Amino acid sequence: MTFEERKQELIVRQNALTNANVFWSKDENATEDKVIETAEKYAKWTLGNTTFSNLPPLEAVDEKRKEWLNFNTPDYNKAIDLKKKGYTVRDLRTQYKIGGAVAKELDKL
Repeated sequence: MTFEERKQELIVRQNALTNANVFWSKDENATEDKVIETAEKYAKWTLGNTTFSNLPPLEAVDEKRKEWLNFNTPDYNKAIDLKKKGYTVRDLRTQYKIGGAVAKELDKL
């Protein structure tokens, strides 16, 4: 994820938290957990159900040097491992060119 993409994600999350606080402000049963849960729901909806991660960003590869990520290769196995750790296909695209079929399979994990 690029710096600008991360910055936009943080702006969305901040706005979602503000709106969740407004939503729960008049409810006597509001708790911090309810506010955060609501904020996450708002942010995920806004970002198209993108999952949030506290993982360090993957090292970006120059577009000219990126290779295609293909099924049944050592790089594909590495991508599977990264996906299982919590990285998204969008994150993986900082290192690889990823076609639709490969992206679809990775999204299933």
